[in-house]
Amino acid sequence: MNMNQLKKVIIAERKRMYNHLIYIPLRRYGLKFIQGQTVSNVKLAFIMDRLGLPITINLFSFLSGKKRSNVYSTLQGLGDKNVLNLIGYQKNALVYQVHPTFLEGVKGIDYTRLDLIRKQLEKEGINGVE
Repeated sequence: MNMNQLKKVIIAERKRMYNHLIYIPLRRYGLKFIQGQTVSNVKLAFIMDRLGLPITINLFSFLSGKKRSNVYSTLQGLGDKNVLNLIGYQKNALVYQVHPTFLEGVKGIDYTRLDLIRKQLEKEGINGVE
């Protein structure tokens, strides 16, 4: 699976995931003014984390189709709200993960498709932060 195929799969999974499954935990987490773009960004980060891919500025920018400068501020903002957790550097790139406390609040997502995709990625040698 090349990167363009991976992008198509991740974008399709993001579209399949219902917005309220992310919106409601964000509200419970204390965020007040939540836009649709914020929900979309959190869904993308959630899927990347579940697939074992590192949430880096470059990869997030590629998958979302946004400029790197915008992605940097987006990831920093989600980190400030404790939705994402900065875990450090990997090859001179900031690496984030979805905060474990936020993961506990997300309910009702069917992980079977994401787990199958993750197994396929691991079989092909595409793995994330270990």
